Amino acid sequence: MSSAPIESLRSEKCLITIGGLAGTGKGELGRGLAEYYKLPYTCGGDIFRSVAENAKITPAQFEQTAREICSADKDVDAAIWERGQEYMRRGGGIIESRRSRAIFPHSTSVLLVCSDEKRFSRIMVRDHHVSLLAARDATLTREEAVDERFSSLYGGEILETIFNPALWNFIINTSDFSKEQVLRMAIAQMSASHLP
Repeated sequence: MSSAPIESLRSEKCLITIGGLAGTGKGELGRGLAEYYKLPYTCGGDIFRSVAENAKITPAQFEQTAREICSADKDVDAAIWERGQEYMRRGGGIIESRRSRAIFPHSTSVLLVCSDEKRFSRIMVRDHHVSLLAARDATLTREEAVDERFSSLYGGEILETIFNPALWNFIINTSDFSKEQVLRMAIAQMSASHLP
């Protein structure tokens, strides 16, 4: 697939945000769009690991800290905010994070959804779980903990806001499509809408 020149991006929508649950394909789409549009890309998970490293603790320790002291999530959000501001100053970028749309409400946004069975299957392969059941249990446990932290930190409405389809420019169900097909769909939808 050929790439689009940066000049084709509309300046007021120079930040693309990608959201969705684990296993929906956010990272694959983010990297694909970054290559296509020749834009820098940031994964929210990388920011999380960077904030943990700066705190001189492991990501697992930071996750535990976030469970105990919800403000740790605000450190991650602040770092994501700073990265988005940097990208907009430099002409554009792509940020993939569960809360990306809430942090950047005026971005060009793509929400990825997927069946739980497909999500858990992808996570099993990606994270080297011994079974689909193990992948499911680990994923649901983590997502429940994250939801609890977000609700405590931002109020219960944050969970409705994060994945409210009405707040996203584009929604793609990735369940039955390859990463290449999802990338083509996202580019086609953005091009048809003259976005980003």
